[in-house]
Amino acid sequence: MASAAACGALLSVVAWGDAESVPRTASATESPAPPHGLISDEDAEQILGSPVDPQGQFSPEAVPELPGCPAYARVATEADQRIGYISDEGEQLMEIVVEDGDDTQLLEDLRGCSGGIAGGNRITIDLSSAPGGPGNITGAIGVDKTIVHLRARVVDGDNIEVLTVGTSEQADTAIDVAVARYGGTPLPEGHSD
Repeated sequence: MASAAACGALLSVVAWGDAESVPRTASATESPAPPHGLISDEDAEQILGSPVDPQGQFSPEAVPELPGCPAYARVATEADQRIGYISDEGEQLMEIVVEDGDDTQLLEDLRGCSGGIAGGNRITIDLSSAPGGPGNITGAIGVDKTIVHLRARVVDGDNIEVLTVGTSEQADTAIDVAVARYGGTPLPEGHSD
């Protein structure tokens, strides 16, 4: 589990392996609210089960390549430029919305990228198709002993992605909330507008 005091954006763990060494450059002008407002502070607290700290946006200086898998660096970069939540327990949650399905092929490519070393860390990628066609993915990315749970769904042609450092169940709940908010459908039990 990544340290709450050291983590900025969720995939800093994936990109660098050691969240404490990640350069962080949060802009004072950027709001610490999730993009598109799909997952609120209250949602994040319910999902992670403890108070959360909304993080600012971060820009990585460099994301290490995973040989033979350019999709890995792109996913890590996208995630590290987004906003996340960190719980008191050090669990992390973030969402990404990519319009026009532009991440569908990227997510499909990422599925075949397990193995290898990126930034000195062994990377394992275990993603499988979820119902609904290409771009619907369920699984996890392992960076040495850290596991990042990934859920991606296509809603109205757009990619909705949620990543957690915590439990698989938290990722399941988070994607359900994000998809419901994006599609204007009823929220899972326990979440309200």
